[in-house]
Amino acid sequence: MINEKTKQSKLITSKYDRMFKAIMCENKDILESVLSTVLDRPVKIISFLNPELNIKNLKERNKTLDLTIKLDDEFINCEVNTSHSLSTRVRNLNFFYSFVSQLVKRGNEYDTKTKYIQINLTYGLSDKHKIIEEYTFKSSDTVYYDNHKIIEVNMDKINELWYAKSELDISKYKYLMMLNIDTIESLQVLGKGDYIVEKYSKNLETLNEDRDFIWGLTWEEDKEKIHRSELTEAKEEGFKQGTKQKASEMANEMLKANIPIETIQEISKLSIKEIKALKNYKEN
Repeated sequence: MINEKTKQSKLITSKYDRMFKAIMCENKDILESVLSTVLDRPVKIISFLNPELNIKNLKERNKTLDLTIKLDDEFINCEVNTSHSLSTRVRNLNFFYSFVSQLVKRGNEYDTKTKYIQINLTYGLSDKHKIIEEYTFKSSDTVYYDNHKIIEVNMDKINELWYAKSELDISKYKYLMMLNIDTIESLQVLGKGDYIVEKYSKNLETLNEDRDFIWGLTWEEDKEKIHRSELTEAKEEGFKQGTKQKASEMANEMLKANIPIETIQEISKLSIKEIKALKNYKEN
């Protein structure tokens, strides 16, 4: 039975990564439906992997991925992003190549067959971005290596499609739409007769009624606002130094995955000289 107060009030949605993880890790079928929508093909999850990345030295901060999933012949890292800032993109690339470097080496050989995909469910993308965009290593006409792929989902455009009420779009994207619908009443409209949306809605309602769980999320929201304010107030030079440090960390992980220096330069924006210095330091 639906709680009438919950039905009409605003819910904390899966825009928050903790809510997303809490629902998806306990409901493979819901996550499979989300991933199938993004990849435009059926998905069968084999297992969830440890989201904690290896820490290589005492000064390095803990790195925790939102979700890491093993399919039949590929691995997926799924991240929920509340912004599309440069620091968010650098962090995601850093996490992705840390994730890949832990899995790509098998014994004395490198695994060249398995596919590695990062799916970013991102809020705050501009209108110039498509609903779903795919990035691989390629020039304008030649694919260099397509086993590493990043897929960016424009969640704001997904929200716009829901409000436009196009039956065709709702049918195609409803499992993405449900992630940021913030009332049970709207979820009931979206999921009428759909088992996955109805199951997701029940899980979301249950977690929103859990005061301890919601308190944690509210605290995280406040923490995020404080963090954004601190970033805004920070000096431009300090921001540049932090961004360059993250770019260096990302380049290191890409070097470990044997990505060509020219490709690393294009993505990290470090100079060839800086990347070669990192490579030489790593080898010595």
